[in-house]
Amino acid sequence: MIADEDIIRILQSLDSWRGPEWRKREEPFDYRITDVVAGEGFADIEVQQRDGLTARLVVSLASSDSPQYWLYAPPANAWDWVNQLLISIDEEVFTLGLGASRSRTVSEGVSYVTVEPYGWRRSDEHDHLRLKAAAGPDGWHGKISD
Repeated sequence: MIADEDIIRILQSLDSWRGPEWRKREEPFDYRITDVVAGEGFADIEVQQRDGLTARLVVSLASSDSPQYWLYAPPANAWDWVNQLLISIDEEVFTLGLGASRSRTVSEGVSYVTVEPYGWRRSDEHDHLRLKAAAGPDGWHGKISD
């Protein structure tokens, strides 16, 4: 079992702008994780886009029984688990996931993107229902366990 503490330590150590290798680093879709707060079985993560858009999201950690929709293969270790999460975040940020096309909830004045089995919830209800049906209850990759 991958230890939640290892995942949190890696997430908290990330300090640079991230983005796919094939894109220039100056492009505005690059992002960084600016804050990670550990909870019992979850991480509360703040994502900041290079152009200043920010949002938080809550992700279930390895120890939880909750779905981890971003996993596309059983993670070999904590680094692999985090890498799969970063790939998923990159896909969402690259498709304007921190913008108005995504639904958010506000808790104590903090804006959170809403995580769904297909990714970050779309604000367009028709698009949301279409993607939710296509992904199914376990997400694009089904149940992934290590």
